[in-house]
Amino acid sequence: MSRCFSIIAGVMVITTVMACRVNEPPATMVEEDMEPDFPRVELSSLRVEPDDGEDFDPDACAQLLSRVAEAGVTHIDDLRNVTVSLEDFFSGNRTRHSIAANVEPPAPYDTAQGWFDLLKKVRSTEGVNDVRVSITMIEPYEDGRLGMWPYSDAVWINSSLDRQSVARLVAPLEPSEVVDASFSDSGRELPPPSAPPAGTRWYWIWWD
Repeated sequence: MSRCFSIIAGVMVITTVMACRVNEPPATMVEEDMEPDFPRVELSSLRVEPDDGEDFDPDACAQLLSRVAEAGVTHIDDLRNVTVSLEDFFSGNRTRHSIAANVEPPAPYDTAQGWFDLLKKVRSTEGVNDVRVSITMIEPYEDGRLGMWPYSDAVWINSSLDRQSVARLVAPLEPSEVVDASFSDSGRELPPPSAPPAGTRWYWIWWD
């Protein structure tokens, strides 16, 4: 009888301990789930020093950063819906992978200058009012040095043309999507740069 009682008591103790442990959050899991607290990097603190193999004019890059700052960006993690002119993005920039890095269109569109030339041609097309480049990412090193040109994966085109006509204009650059941003369910990630003039609409040209 005493042996049976001891066994029952032991089971009760083990069950109680197990229940307590189930209710305790595992310390290691809580620590792993916590996101690291990275400092916010101020745009004005960056210094431009191209990495080896990066081909761009540091002064032109600094000028581009000034344009981004003029759009109201103070920290690089606040970089949303910022667009610049073709000249701001491509002048002094000879880095092909600074835009749509996953795409490999044939010559002459395998260079930054080739993209610049085609997009300027698109902008001068009748029915096209403007072409803007989205600044998607600025990636400095921890010490504040910016070794790469700011990155873009999209351009905006303001035009009175229909979507198919705009798609034909940019077809040599092999975009992943050409989206009419005038529709509320267009699936675009960001709002257009500005309200479109009467009779026009914004098209979002995006590369995966």
